[in-house]
Amino acid sequence: MSYKFRNILFIFFVIIFFVMTAFFSLYAAGYRLSLSSILKGEALIQKTGILVLDSKPKGANIFLWRQFRGILFNDNVLRNKKLRTPYKIKNLLPGEYVLNLELDGYWPWQQKINIYPGHSSYIEDIVLFRKNLPIKFTDSLTQKISLCPLDKKIILEDNKKIIDLKTEQEIFLGDNISSIDFLGPGLVLLNSNLIFDYLKNDYVDLKNNNFPDGGNIKAISGDLFYLQDGLRSYSIKSGKEDILFSLDNIIDFEVSSNFYFLVLKDDQETSLQVYSRRQKDLIRSIKLPISDNYEIISPDNYSNFIYIYDRVFEKIYVINLSFEFDRSWKVVDNVDGFNFIDGENFVYHSDNEIYVFNSGSAENFLISRLNKEVKSLVWHPKNYIIYSTDKDIFILDLKYDNQVINLVSLEKVSNLALDRIGSVLYFTGKISNQEGLYKLFIQ
Repeated sequence: MSYKFRNILFIFFVIIFFVMTAFFSLYAAGYRLSLSSILKGEALIQKTGILVLDSKPKGANIFLWRQFRGILFNDNVLRNKKLRTPYKIKNLLPGEYVLNLELDGYWPWQQKINIYPGHSSYIEDIVLFRKNLPIKFTDSLTQKISLCPLDKKIILEDNKKIIDLKTEQEIFLGDNISSIDFLGPGLVLLNSNLIFDYLKNDYVDLKNNNFPDGGNIKAISGDLFYLQDGLRSYSIKSGKEDILFSLDNIIDFEVSSNFYFLVLKDDQETSLQVYSRRQKDLIRSIKLPISDNYEIISPDNYSNFIYIYDRVFEKIYVINLSFEFDRSWKVVDNVDGFNFIDGENFVYHSDNEIYVFNSGSAENFLISRLNKEVKSLVWHPKNYIIYSTDKDIFILDLKYDNQVINLVSLEKVSNLALDRIGSVLYFTGKISNQEGLYKLFIQ
């Protein structure tokens, strides 16, 4: 080997050393060389970003493709790497990617994401839903159902039954029962005037107190409130009855820890009147359009808003109690069905459209417009909407581009009921000539 060749070789390795040192230094500092960027007219050296992923449940396989606009192929970023959630992917070139998560026994999840130079993108709230078939645990007709999440009981009104979802035991209430409504934990109202304790499987001894038919009875904080020549209260424990308001024009009422809410109607006007719970002093009187079909509805978490539903015209009047002026309400039209998200937000459907209404801003937001009419919907606590059409049940992802999963297809399906933690969905329906009450494990 000649002296000249050794010098050339030495210089070559010195150049390689400095190039590799610069390359690794740039890589360690969060930069990458991107030949494909030149094709798009971008810089050869680009600042990279980080993608932080997690899912529930964990262990989902991660697939990531980089999309190139105007080019007929996508780059499989991870290639043959077997990555699972949770994971942090570093040194990603900025741009648009397609992220896909897959886990055996669960519906796949896919979303377009963007990586920005010098930033970390966090996608840690991905919920994967189980890919299951519904399980029938009792025969019944397809009908409207009511769920008491605290006691894990379901009412089948047409079948005149209460079903324990834990033990699957059934309580038949009798052929003479025309209506069944949950009053509270352990109690149901039968035929609008009988109280039944389904935990003791016996009627409540009301100590000769007779409730009127259609008296609008409600159980609140262990006491019964009902309409009979005004608003009255009754203590099941002591048998004491109190006359709270001697008014004969009360349409509906609600009782909170601090207030009484009364909807009153006479020949000239309808109004919502708010009284203090302790002194029964009138605090607010808010005029409403004249109607005798109002029903006060309240979310589980009380807020500064009270909601009044017009059953005939399918309107919800959202009343802001913190406003001082009289006309402090907003009307939401064409509400076929609704479900509260929290004290200030609710989701509702109107024909084939799904909306979210925010009471604070008094605005509704169109979430999705479908090609079929929505029959029922429930709010999932992880920021999803579960809804049904006449034959299908879907999950709508509000967090990521309103993705839709078709959970199950049936011959027909009733309204939906969801347990408190959002893991089990209940409905009555018909699948392959098998009609009954079904449960579907979704998480």
